[in-house]
Formats: sequence, C-alpha cells, structure tokens
Amino acid sequence: MDVATRADEVAAEIRQHVETLFDAFLAKDTETLRNGRVDDWKGFQIPSTTLIRGVDRYMVDLEAALENLEVTRYEFLDFEVDVHTDVALVYYVARDWLNTPDGEKTILVRALDVYGLQTDGWIQIGSNICLVPDESPSD
Repeated sequence: MDVATRADEVAAEIRQHVETLFDAFLAKDTETLRNGRVDDWKGFQIPSTTLIRGVDRYMVDLEAALENLEVTRYEFLDFEVDVHTDVALVYYVARDWLNTPDGEKTILVRALDVYGLQTDGWIQIGSNICLVPDESPSD
C-alpha cells in the first residue's frame, strides 16, 4: 500500500471518529464523548480562558454545556486531516443548529483537533475549538 492510500484511509478513519463524537454530542452520550479522548487530553473549548488539562476536567465542562445546549444537527463546511506518522492534525469548520428559547439558531465553530495513534487505533489527544462569526441566515 502506498503512502497516499494509507493517508487517505487514516483520514477517513479519523473523520468517522470526529463524526461519532459530533453524533454523541447531539445524543448527549457522555460515555462515547469520554471514551473518544485520552486520559491526559489537553485543549480549549469555546468558553475556555485557561488550558483544560485531562479528560476528567474536560467532561465537567462538557456536561455543564450539555445541560444548557440542545444541538439538533451539524454540517462540516470544511474538513482536512494531515497525517504525520503517529500524529494527525484535524482541521475543520462546522455549523451547528441549536434550539433556543427564541427558536433555532446556528453557530459556526472552527477547530484544530490533534489525534494520536494508540495500540487500538486513533484517538483525540487534544483540541482547540472556537466560535467564529456566522454570517449565513438560520434555516
């Protein structure tokens, strides 16, 4: 198997993992969200003002967000995976649809996820997620 073919296979595997995490967020499936990250995960979420260290701390913040948000669907507007041996950088922009007391609205998120190759496959080891202005109308 050539390098380009292997990179394409890894990119597809990682994209499936990211989509599984998005689906778990919609379903408020905290077990899948937890298991999709390493124990020593590090990163930033939308409201972060400091580095989140460890998946346990990440889950505290995530569970609070899940109590207050109802995300109904998502779409990736741009998505790319760069594989570097046993580390992969995952760049994406996604639109999320939220139910709010004022009706449905959309948000636009930009992310850089870091994946590492473990003995049982690729897993998220870090992430930087931020909100960016969304100029498109909600539908």
